[in-house]
Amino acid sequence: MDEWTKEALLWPEVWARFRPLTSMGQRAKKSLPPFIPGEEKEWQQALAIQESLYQRAQEDPDWTARIDGALNKLPDIETILLNLEQAGIPGVTDWFRLQEFLRFGNRLRKWIKDCSLERWPDLNLSVWDEAMSLLNPGSGSRIQESFSLERGLDPRLESLTKRKLQLERRLFEETECCATAVEQDYPLLRNRDGEWIVDRAASYIEAMRQDARIERTRETAFEAIFRPLPSLEIVKYMEEVAAVERERAGVTEEVLGRLAEHMLPHVTDLRRVLVAITQLDLDWARMRAAQSWQGVRPTEGDAFVIQGGVHPVMEQRLKGEGRTYTPIDVRVERGMTVLIGPNMGGKTAALRTVGVIASLGQYGFLVPAQDCTMPLVPWVTAVIGDAQDVHAGLSTFGAEVARLASWLGEPKAGLLLLDEIGRGTNPVEGEALSVALTYHLSKGKGWAIHATHYRETIEIKGVRVYRTRGLCQHRELPLEQKPEKARQWLLDGMDFRLVPWQPGDGFPQDALAIATSLGLPSEVIEEARKRVITKTSAEEIPTGGAKPGKGDVRWKTN
Repeated sequence: MDEWTKEALLWPEVWARFRPLTSMGQRAKKSLPPFIPGEEKEWQQALAIQESLYQRAQEDPDWTARIDGALNKLPDIETILLNLEQAGIPGVTDWFRLQEFLRFGNRLRKWIKDCSLERWPDLNLSVWDEAMSLLNPGSGSRIQESFSLERGLDPRLESLTKRKLQLERRLFEETECCATAVEQDYPLLRNRDGEWIVDRAASYIEAMRQDARIERTRETAFEAIFRPLPSLEIVKYMEEVAAVERERAGVTEEVLGRLAEHMLPHVTDLRRVLVAITQLDLDWARMRAAQSWQGVRPTEGDAFVIQGGVHPVMEQRLKGEGRTYTPIDVRVERGMTVLIGPNMGGKTAALRTVGVIASLGQYGFLVPAQDCTMPLVPWVTAVIGDAQDVHAGLSTFGAEVARLASWLGEPKAGLLLLDEIGRGTNPVEGEALSVALTYHLSKGKGWAIHATHYRETIEIKGVRVYRTRGLCQHRELPLEQKPEKARQWLLDGMDFRLVPWQPGDGFPQDALAIATSLGLPSEVIEEARKRVITKTSAEEIPTGGAKPGKGDVRWKTN
């Protein structure tokens, strides 16, 4: 799907509902490929998992919340594994992250296993217990809430840590003792920084300046700031603490190196587990997105058969306006399917809906419909809306033709969505091009849908035609024809349902009613109506279909 198609289908807003919870899943989302022809088995397996997750989530909201919570807390260990593979030594924080990954990942594994879901077999590798025992020796492989080097990894570390704590406590006590002695001689109390702030007018300030137990750090025009000097005992304790810390750092480096050496053989399996959890996160995010549009599993078939299909973004927008989205029923087989109907009648919305459902299905999502059958196709592209290519200096018509030329040359058959091709140039040539293109695609092996106003497109043999029902008949125009009231009148009176067109149904002619409601002068409307009657009285739609240039006087040349 190219950028033009994404914009036309409102794909970025649809794709934004797909929200992996782990950083691994978010990274994988950026390069997630769709399923392609030849991967039907894998596609249906992925959809079956989606269906199982969806059903379980509906049945057990608490289970769903637990999965959400665990995925949210899973750290990314990719850089840790890469460091180990390159003979590096992860730091303490890295080992804590790995432990958190094992802790929450193990919970996920058990909760998923309880559901008998087999999509992620690598979640059941024995590496969980093996890695746990390395990080939590002597704890029965029970993962602790925090990672600590002192907890069974080396007895020297526990001894050195205790020694350091003892020395730091004595250092604190000696520091307090020295400071308290000063405060007994002067009417002072230390601030939170351990300093004394003394008014320069104080009677004892000169004595403090001469006191060998303290030093003046700075002075202003009004105050002098003092702090205690370390005693010989304090210096001794500080040196002992530093010595213990150096020894402890050496042992820590040794322990971390040994831990990295022992963990290295498990990196391959840990990476497999990481991939499995990333896949689980993607599947879970697909399911959560499908919940927002009440998705169903698409089955495999050679035609796009959609019942009750909706476009989730357009549906949400209409809901925000207090309106209801009309689901579509449509069957798109190989060849050409034509959509006809008035402006504002829902043709473009139907195109977008088919495109979004097809694309979501290709990416392994449960789709927004009541029922859906579809094939996997190598590409989906849309030529919808005002596609002016400013950078290339092309008009709407030029941009359409350029895009069509590139996709019509594709050797593999895909899904092509066309919206009023030829409208951007003069009517005669635009109509001719639209009909010729419809005829060309009707003979192709791909799937094409063309929303158009040109009547001749439905005369082509083999073309399947749908129409939007259009404006309800016998509706009175609003008395006040203000634009906002007229628009609402049109929306309230428009039937957006898509129904098969049958010969004899006639061609939709709601344009004059719409123009009237939007305030065009009555004399203009009447003149237009006369011209329509004059033209259509001489033209009848053939019931058997006709190719361009045959059976239609409008295609004859002198």
